[in-house]
Amino acid sequence: MFTGNEYLCSVGRLLLFKIIGMTFENIRLVARYERNLIIRNKLFWIFACCVVAGISLSHWLWQGDSLGGLRWLNRALPSFIPFWNAWFYNLVQGIIVIFIGIDFVWRDRRLETNAVFSARPVTNLAYQTGKVLGIVEVCLVLNLITMGLGMIFHILFGEPETFQLKIYFVYLFVMTLPTLFFVLGVALIVANRVKNHALAVLVLLAVFAAFYFGTTDFSCGTIDPWGRVLPLLFSDVTGMTRPEWVVLQRGMFVLLGLGLVVLAMGMMPRLSERAGVTWKVRAGGWTFLLIGILFGGAYYSIFHELNNRRDLYREVFEKYAEVKGGHVKVHNIYFRQEGDKITGESDLVVANVGGRPLVRPVLYLNPGLEVTALTGGQGENLPYTRESQAILLEKALQPGEEILLHVVYEGKIDEAICFPDFTDEEFHDTRLMSFFRTYHSMFRHGRCFARVGDDYTLLFPECLWYPVAVPPVNVNAPLARQYDFTRYRLKVGDVGKRVAISQGEMEMSGDTTVFRNREPLPSLSLTIGEYERRSIVLDSLTFELYHFSGHDFF
Repeated sequence: MFTGNEYLCSVGRLLLFKIIGMTFENIRLVARYERNLIIRNKLFWIFACCVVAGISLSHWLWQGDSLGGLRWLNRALPSFIPFWNAWFYNLVQGIIVIFIGIDFVWRDRRLETNAVFSARPVTNLAYQTGKVLGIVEVCLVLNLITMGLGMIFHILFGEPETFQLKIYFVYLFVMTLPTLFFVLGVALIVANRVKNHALAVLVLLAVFAAFYFGTTDFSCGTIDPWGRVLPLLFSDVTGMTRPEWVVLQRGMFVLLGLGLVVLAMGMMPRLSERAGVTWKVRAGGWTFLLIGILFGGAYYSIFHELNNRRDLYREVFEKYAEVKGGHVKVHNIYFRQEGDKITGESDLVVANVGGRPLVRPVLYLNPGLEVTALTGGQGENLPYTRESQAILLEKALQPGEEILLHVVYEGKIDEAICFPDFTDEEFHDTRLMSFFRTYHSMFRHGRCFARVGDDYTLLFPECLWYPVAVPPVNVNAPLARQYDFTRYRLKVGDVGKRVAISQGEMEMSGDTTVFRNREPLPSLSLTIGEYERRSIVLDSLTFELYHFSGHDFF
């Protein structure tokens, strides 16, 4: 037996479910109606045919094998063909959306194509949502068609062994859909504010051109709707270079687009049967816009903070540039990596080879690495001062005097220390450089100056992953760089099944690899990954080649 309250609650739930079901049904109905209207438009078919033919022709001309090895560089990586496909469609879909969006508003305003829904209990929000959904569905279907053409070209005329289906769908979500939402939102706002059809088209094309030609490198691509400076190329080993950049920048345009679309819904002149709905719709639109702006601010702050750190490190290098005479004679390094953190122990002999006393000898170490211990030859703690990358020893060295140091350090590598002689624009340049020393403005791989991870580790001397007495670059005169030749011995622990590669004679024992050098070297590099080894012996000289599995094509 049901009580009165239980009966009313059950009836209320049934009514709620029925209303929700009717709302979704109305949205699907309006979307289907709008989709049919767009498909019947001859202008849409002209655009669609041009897009399909243009993308297919571009694949053949720029990535086909008709010109032999010259075009192989444009299709060598697994992500080259899908990226080209998504990039080309992402550009031209803006023009399609502009005309479709304006036509959508103009039809409702002049031709009254929505009269059929006036007799149906369709709310204003459901109606406008269905109309927008219809446009999105048409653009999405056209996008999937062009993706299919790219896949066919990839398998038949590209590099079939590099085909990866997931890359096509990743580019669908991080390249074309965010641009679709943003351009559609802008088109609907302009179409509702500018009453003249031709003038609205001209305004949108002008806005489109301004964004395209003026926002590529502005503020590191923060306001570029196409995300052309983002490092979107894939690596089979490490994936995407900067996924956090992609999430913030593309997420910003998704949210801004949704906010503009929702605000445009509140501008469309169609009465709602519920009072007070308009302000709620507008509040939702402004909420999306605010969150999108926060995403954009977070994206820009990454580069702003990075530039501030680079300025600080550059000042420290300049401050101690005149402290000369320090020289590391012998350096034994123990290195261990876990996740994105490294732990190092250095036993080094530091000498004063200059003609004047070193009141406070200077060592340089990546500022992201914290010094946990610094002791002398007898195990005594030595006082020191840390200033960003500079370690100032509170012990004077007379000319010709030597000191034995034991330094323990751990932490994460800060890439901002690398190449302080680069300008900020050069440091953030994500363009891919070809074998001919020319930049490819379309393919962006991202500049990763150091990488530490379980999948792959790559450390160059410029990132200061071990302490040195001479900085890797002369910020005051980059061409007058100094070199500190040191006898190195490197021991890499916890390698596991991976392979560690560095300068010197390699000795492997269990999960530990040791590199010994007979002659002094100016610096050391280190890479750790799942490499495969090939070797050949010629006249007692062994040549070795290391490559990743499946990457043995040269």
